[in-house]
Amino acid sequence: MRLYPLDQTSGTAGNLREISKELKIKILTFYVRERITSLIVLADGRHDDIAVALIAHHQNGRYTVGIVKPKGKTRYACIEILPSYVKIGNIRKIAFFIDQEDESLESVYRTAENKLRKTVNDFEVLDERERVKIYRCNYGGKEFDFIFVVNGLNDIPARKHCIEDHFIHVAMNINPSINISSEIDPKVFWKRLNEDIKKDVLKQLKGNRRLLRDNFPQQVYGCELLEKD
Repeated sequence: MRLYPLDQTSGTAGNLREISKELKIKILTFYVRERITSLIVLADGRHDDIAVALIAHHQNGRYTVGIVKPKGKTRYACIEILPSYVKIGNIRKIAFFIDQEDESLESVYRTAENKLRKTVNDFEVLDERERVKIYRCNYGGKEFDFIFVVNGLNDIPARKHCIEDHFIHVAMNINPSINISSEIDPKVFWKRLNEDIKKDVLKQLKGNRRLLRDNFPQQVYGCELLEKD
């Protein structure tokens, strides 16, 4: 999968350039011959960029999707600007990545759906699996699928859940002596982790597709849906 940053001067575009260079992976493109039909919207921080870059590395290299992190928006507020992407192009599928944080999954879905009601004309739930909910939305006569992906793993016994859960889980598999307390914020835990361990995690994820799929199941599934007709 190739990633096409909608804003090529954005922090996300810069992060992806840096990640591509650091990991020696070719996942970026700044030119598309045809209008893109699928888009990834990131609602949180830099580690979403890393996760998506690694997933793209292991996906079909012939398929190009747009990627964007809305400026001045975080979390549910990013849902408000979905119509702007649908109106200007031929977007038919949007995968949306968001951290669970300290909310229940039910609360995350409820808040997202309340935001959708205020944003699109109509929507229905097409499918649901663990930490992924797929909606068929209508806005201004245009239909698009909204693939809502909630970052986090129940296997990480922390008080909140986020994209860092997935990287920590890989680190724990590599080094069983690593343990995380239920009182620790995974973002803080990952930040404080030994740099050599973090580099090894990224190296392992780059080289092992199965390891990536096993530890980032909902994110991989969401991206795979973008490639399906």
